[in-house]
Amino acid sequence: MQRIVNAKAATPFAQRNFLATVRAMFEWGVNEGRMPENPALGERLSAKSKGYKVCSEEEVIRNGPTPRAAPTCRPTACAGGSP
Repeated sequence: MQRIVNAKAATPFAQRNFLATVRAMFEWGVNEGRMPENPALGERLSAKSKGYKVCSEEEVIRNGPTPRAAPTCRPTACAGGSP
């Protein structure tokens, strides 16, 4: 199971969502007497992602101020950018 959690490391939300769902499912099994313990309790999230790449001024000028034009960075995170 840890291998599946680690495979989702690039998408932290999906990783947390998967692990919470699996933990809840196994907890139900324990409460219903279908299994002795919850095997998902020992599973851990992998390291946090680095987040969004911050645009340089050159990237904003080259790609434009819209996220569609520059999908690899967030122009609003750049110095002088507006939300």
